[in-house]
Amino acid sequence: MFKRLPPHIVGELHNKLTKQRLRGAINKTPKSKVINPPTPSITPTNTPTISLTPSITPTISLTPTNTPPEREVTIDIFTITYNEEKIIPYFIKHYSQYGNITIYDNYSTDDTEKIALENGVKVIKYDSNNQIRDDLYLEIKNNCWKDSEADWVIVCDADEFIYHPDLINMLKATKSTIFVPAGYDMVSETFPTTDSQIYDEIQFGTPSSGMCKMCLFNPKEIKEIDFTPGCHSAYPKGNVIKQKNDPDLKLLHMKALSREYVINKHKVYSKRLSAENNKHGWGYHYHWDDKTIHNYFNKTIKNSKKVI
Repeated sequence: MFKRLPPHIVGELHNKLTKQRLRGAINKTPKSKVINPPTPSITPTNTPTISLTPSITPTISLTPTNTPPEREVTIDIFTITYNEEKIIPYFIKHYSQYGNITIYDNYSTDDTEKIALENGVKVIKYDSNNQIRDDLYLEIKNNCWKDSEADWVIVCDADEFIYHPDLINMLKATKSTIFVPAGYDMVSETFPTTDSQIYDEIQFGTPSSGMCKMCLFNPKEIKEIDFTPGCHSAYPKGNVIKQKNDPDLKLLHMKALSREYVINKHKVYSKRLSAENNKHGWGYHYHWDDKTIHNYFNKTIKNSKKVI
């Protein structure tokens, strides 16, 4: 049997144990109660996350946006029209990829002007008393480009297409001021129907020295072009540096686009030839009869080769 201690003894023992516990708590911290300084978080909750590419910071391009882009080559294109509603859509589709087009229209009676204006082409009307006058053609072609501020000009007929697989870069790299393209008379038994470029469909033709026209030149360097009637030759003045013999630069003459198309056009044009034209033989081919046109087609088709 355990003997109960008197109350005053129990009280003294309790006081001694309490003092010992307090002393231990002050002099010694139990291992389980060690308080280490807090380790800072890599991403504190009150600090915004820093990303390698913050969403609020714009991406830096190798070419800063405040630096002007490399200057593109500018080209102005000039042509003369009379009732060319069938070919002019292809002309515009081709040349509008390179620059601004200006048409000198000889008061067409078809939709030539309407088509041009609907496609943002500048149209300047000129009157010839309803006659084909090569003297007026020359006046226009020898001077229409002189106010151009473009790097290059193209002065050609509505059925003439300057073609190069990389025209802009070729012009950027050249040191020439005027070009002599390889000329081709293109031919087809049917008029094109493609919605794409005309030369995507019409790709066969024959070489033509008469179509090696100097219709692409630098207006800042060439001061006078001096075309002769038909513009098959020219006598340019200024800083004349001719480029020849580039097989990739071609002038495609898109005239023989079905026999019916040529026959109908010749019938209209032959009646409009001026006395001056007839006197000098300018545009004499418009007097060809149907048999001559058929012979021309037969010969051209027989000798044609793939050009594009």
